[in-house]
Amino acid sequence: MQATVGAYRNISFKNAFSNLNCGIAATRCMLTVKNCYFNNIMPDYFYSNLYNGVPIYSEGILSTSRAGSLIVKPVEYNGLTMLNCRRGIVTLYSSLGADSIRMDSMYVGVQSTMCKNYLSTTITNCEIRVKQTGINWQFNAGAKKMTANNNRVYSISSIYPFKGINLNEGNGNGVANYMVKNNFIYLYQTGTGIKMQGLYQDSVIYNYMEQNLPGNALAMGVHANRCNNSYIQCNQVRNFKITNNLSRGYNFSLSNNNIVSCNSADSTGKGFYFGGQNNSTQLSGNTMRNNELGLYVANGGVIGVQSNTGNKFIDYRDTVGAFNANGNQNAIYASRFFLKNGTSTGSVYYPILAQQNTGWFFPNLPSNPYVCGASCFVPHTQPYNELFYRIVAGDSVFTDDFVPENQSMARQYLFEVLSNDSVLLNSDTLFRNFYDEMAAEAEGQLNVVERNLGAYGKMGTTFEPLLATVDSLNEALQRAINEIETVCVQLQVTNCDSLREAYAVQLENLQTTRLNIITQYLTVQTGQLQDAELVNNLIAPDEVPEIHSNRLNEIFIALEEQHYGNVNEYYNELLSIAEQCPYYGGEAVYRARAILELMDETIIYNDDANCLLYGYYRKSKTTLTNNEQIVSVKPNPANNYVEISVSCSTNESYKINIIDVFGKTIYSSSLLCNNSKKINTTGLAQGVYNISIVTSTGNSFYKLAIIR
Repeated sequence: MQATVGAYRNISFKNAFSNLNCGIAATRCMLTVKNCYFNNIMPDYFYSNLYNGVPIYSEGILSTSRAGSLIVKPVEYNGLTMLNCRRGIVTLYSSLGADSIRMDSMYVGVQSTMCKNYLSTTITNCEIRVKQTGINWQFNAGAKKMTANNNRVYSISSIYPFKGINLNEGNGNGVANYMVKNNFIYLYQTGTGIKMQGLYQDSVIYNYMEQNLPGNALAMGVHANRCNNSYIQCNQVRNFKITNNLSRGYNFSLSNNNIVSCNSADSTGKGFYFGGQNNSTQLSGNTMRNNELGLYVANGGVIGVQSNTGNKFIDYRDTVGAFNANGNQNAIYASRFFLKNGTSTGSVYYPILAQQNTGWFFPNLPSNPYVCGASCFVPHTQPYNELFYRIVAGDSVFTDDFVPENQSMARQYLFEVLSNDSVLLNSDTLFRNFYDEMAAEAEGQLNVVERNLGAYGKMGTTFEPLLATVDSLNEALQRAINEIETVCVQLQVTNCDSLREAYAVQLENLQTTRLNIITQYLTVQTGQLQDAELVNNLIAPDEVPEIHSNRLNEIFIALEEQHYGNVNEYYNELLSIAEQCPYYGGEAVYRARAILELMDETIIYNDDANCLLYGYYRKSKTTLTNNEQIVSVKPNPANNYVEISVSCSTNESYKINIIDVFGKTIYSSSLLCNNSKKINTTGLAQGVYNISIVTSTGNSFYKLAIIR
């Protein structure tokens, strides 16, 4: 049905909803809500309805592809629309337009899920004061557009992990057309300004984030996890508590091919933080002012070669302005900064470096460094990373310096690069041999699955123009229907009802046409999903990231086929993967977290602590060869037992952990150096396990195969 609740004809037309468990709920409707006020809409916990605790709720029916539509307009005279409610506006498989809405003392402001099949969500000019999440967008791959523009979001509680704008996708190759622009986000407690997880080709531009946190609370301006081909440009992050060294301006993890340009990080602990493989990231014209460290690359981290990019390091508080925690020179070169020839250390473009980072910044180019101009934006160009590609393809000492999980992720990335660059692929037999070898391995087969899932999440040029035409006519009819009452009063029209009915018939015909187009589109989508499933079932992964990716593909396909009605079945398995260090578990860790957010968005993951256990924040190599320590794991492969010993020159104790593919520690013991421990493995299933050896000088990791 098509309906409007509320009017602006005079002050008595304002509707008020108070002390309820739901204000307005619509299923498969074209609903407009205006001049309505909602107060204390809170959930009754013995109800399980999705609209429980929601002032305005709109849903479509995914199983029949019949979408909903919701337009929310403000209370007259700029009054509050919502006060003290659990969730403000919630949509599920429904389009949404919300403009100039004011919310206060909310837990969640606006939430949109499954805005797919070329639906749109637009949130503009809103003021949102929340305890938990301002704008929460989840699983919207296939949307026409998801736009948040010129909103103000404030954190008002220290109890919950605050997220100003949360963008969360389970299909990391699907496009949801996220555009987050000109928003102002104020963090007065711990939390994140803009959280991005599992996104592809999103844009986060011209946003301002302010951190004003008590004590040493962890806070991030922009936090990107497994986000590829994204544009992070022209944003500002300012920290007003200069003693807080835990704050970060921009945090990136396992995010490739991103443009990070013309952003500023002012007085944060770390301006730009990179963990894990962030290949082909372009850092251009960013300003790091008064940070403890302007730039930090964690051990095992890669950002790609930066050619004359002109980033500014101004007034850093540490003795160095940038630090690369990798212990191998080739690993440092994989993130090398080339500068104008003659640029001196300690200058604005060439920060003072730690001794072990010598050669990280290298002045050898003739031109001036890039500085952001009035346009701010930087075109996406392919950086020169051929040296890094050759190291990965040749399996040289550089990749040996990384733990096996990072090697696996590097190989997967290089295979994707070669798949998209035939010139590079055919330029050297090294690349061709690597590509042919990987094509038969899990790295190459997973790439084929990713391509199918990427096509699955996109509308394409066949159906998009048809839907664009239908939606344009649909919007024009909706505007006409919404304006009928005003026009009839002004013109004193007597047949207003018949005119309204005629418009409604046309609207219904358009909806039928749209449904027919979507039905054809979903037929094609089903084929792509089946192709992905077929290839995924044939993969035999052996490294942890590959194992997890393979399993998450299975879970994602099963959820899509059931329209997420079976999501609770996978909770425990997803949690076991989601709680791992992402640099160990791979991109699937973030996909698992994305799915879990559909069930429980309050889970907190301590990646710093988890990754420390795996040695990802060391400043030296993973192998324990320092201080004359030698680790022995024999026999390997093992059958009924394995014997582990650490030979060293001291009487230090060490700790053994055996970890399964899900990251669960299944055996733990502490022993003295120069002793051995014989461990019974008869109770372990066949497969590959990780052995962690922890001493005072660092962690060492070994693969243990159980074969019978």
